Order: sequence, then structure tokens, then C-alpha cells
Amino acid sequence: MSYTTRLEIAAMVPEALMARALDADGDGGEDAGRFDAILAVVEGEVDGLLAPAYDVPFAVAPAAVADAVRKIVCERLYMLNSTTAKDNPWTTAAAEARERLGRTGAGALALSLSDAPAQGGIDDDELAWALGNQDGM
Repeated sequence: MSYTTRLEIAAMVPEALMARALDADGDGGEDAGRFDAILAVVEGEVDGLLAPAYDVPFAVAPAAVADAVRKIVCERLYMLNSTTAKDNPWTTAAAEARERLGRTGAGALALSLSDAPAQGGIDDDELAWALGNQDGM
């Protein structure tokens, strides 16, 4: 099960930018499976950062993990449009998400899981806040 949806990502990036990013061959149409491939790569990256401390992939992603995936996917879509890191509005948020995920995988931070509450550390709402989502989701 994916950690986010195309609809959630579409709400975070301009439609035209998403269309260009998903048209690798430049024929004016979205390449079949391209969004799913991008999402799979990002989810693999996130799972890799969390794997030292958690059994991944998650059946249901904690809110902070889903939030991190969305930020990294958005960053990737801008990168696919040849946006430089300096001009990419998601570069900082994605870098912070990766840093937090890495610290979580190393055991310095903890996620609250619905079936296995974290012992100590911070819960997923607090981690989502730390990742830059001010409403805590």
C-alpha cells in the first residue's frame, strides 16, 4: 500500500508542472506508470532510512512518514522539470524530512505506530510538526 496518493500530490504542485514531470518522452501525454514509479522510488528511499529501526514497508504509514513521502515526491517532480535545488520550493522541506527520517531510523527519534506505540521519543504528530507541517498532520 502506498504512503500517499496522486490526488494528495496533485494538491501540492501546479498541474502543469506535474504534467511535464510525468511526460518523460515529451509527447504531450503522461507516460504510463511514471507517477507510480516515482512514488515507488521515494517510498523505497524512505523505507531505507527507517529500516534500521522499523519493519518496513508499513501497512499503514504513520502520518509523519506519509508527510515526508509527499514532500520528497514534490521535490522530485520539480527536479524532473529541471528546477534547480535553489529554486525548488520543496528542497528544504525534503532535506529536513530525510534528516528526520535518518535520525528516526538510527533510533534518535521514534514514531508512534497504531499497533506498536513508541516508547519515549516523540509521537508522529510531533514529528509531522517537526517536518514542517504546522497543522500536525
